[in-house]
Amino acid sequence: MASQLPADELIEVLSCQWAGNKEIMKIIGCGANTAIKIRKEIEENLKEINPNCRLPSKKIPMQELIEYFAIDIKRLEKMAILNKKIK
Repeated sequence: MASQLPADELIEVLSCQWAGNKEIMKIIGCGANTAIKIRKEIEENLKEINPNCRLPSKKIPMQELIEYFAIDIKRLEKMAILNKKIK
């Protein structure tokens, strides 16, 4: 399930505050069913930690998604800079 987005585009998606199914699909390169499953799992984890947690409909905090997949933002930034130098 590797993302097909170039590093600079991936950083742009990751810079959003909230992640819905479409953003999850872009980030990890999965289908809708997998994105929904991941979103629901993260929602459940957040509600276990804080039962009073209120989220926008069908959205999760992007930071939670970044932590869930251990995405290395600094590495992506370096890759984006290298890609710009090559082009």
